[in-house]
Amino acid sequence: MTTSLNLDSTKLNKHWKANLSLTISPRPNKSVLSKCHHYGPLRVQRPFYPESDLCPHLYILHPPGGFVAGDDISISVHALSGAQCLLTTPAAGKFYGAKNRTESQYQKTTLNIDSNASIEWLPQETIVFDSAKANNQCNINVQKSSTLFYWETFCLGRLKSGETFSSGFINQNIQIYCADKLIHIEKNQLNALSDIYKSPAGFNNQPVFGSMISFSAAYLLKENIKLIELLEKELFDLSEIAKTDEQPFKIALTQKNELLIARFLGSNAAKAQQLYKFIWQRLRPIAKNVPACPPRIWNT
Repeated sequence: MTTSLNLDSTKLNKHWKANLSLTISPRPNKSVLSKCHHYGPLRVQRPFYPESDLCPHLYILHPPGGFVAGDDISISVHALSGAQCLLTTPAAGKFYGAKNRTESQYQKTTLNIDSNASIEWLPQETIVFDSAKANNQCNINVQKSSTLFYWETFCLGRLKSGETFSSGFINQNIQIYCADKLIHIEKNQLNALSDIYKSPAGFNNQPVFGSMISFSAAYLLKENIKLIELLEKELFDLSEIAKTDEQPFKIALTQKNELLIARFLGSNAAKAQQLYKFIWQRLRPIAKNVPACPPRIWNT
């Protein structure tokens, strides 16, 4: 099945343009999906409330299962003041190979988080097939009292099938604004043949990388800074221990005022996701004053 999809992306002229726009609104003691507009093959399942009525869990569905050459997909989520939501995906995303095609593949995500609102964007990993021409852009707008959890993991090539990432590229662009002021920008322009991919000072030929970003004013409180420093040391120790593993990895946590940024580099996407979940479980009680509640779909 995987092979046929890859061939489709090189031989067919069909491609998808799709968008999904969601608005989360507050109600008395509840957050609800108040607006849902979609075009093309993008859907969202009905909200689940596994932890409380205050934070619905939403599953983003993309029936084609991945992006072929020429695909242009846009997702927008707006949490109005006082509303909360958690979004995830039921399976890994895919940028399929695009040999002999000139068109690129695009995914754009926009998260708007109003005052005292919260969005948790926690998708499964994204697999970038050999010869893909992938572009992944995320624009995030927060206010001083907003809460954000966001992560993305990219796996270059189909590691379990023995496919390496020997051609193609992925461009990743993350921009975060607070009250219309740019506070963080992250750009990765990674070509399979570039020196930065091969260099020990760059990606060191490691096929899995990603970032986890969280924003909360609670991270500036003195008592929480000590907890964050402890978490930073734990992650450093895990990286040191992993140096002797068959699949070594690096993960590091950086604080920039209200922002916490964790970066992963290694060869195992499952390990990256596991570490992000570990960080999320430690930080969510600090940022939202509630324990982490993993979406049920993660257990399937």
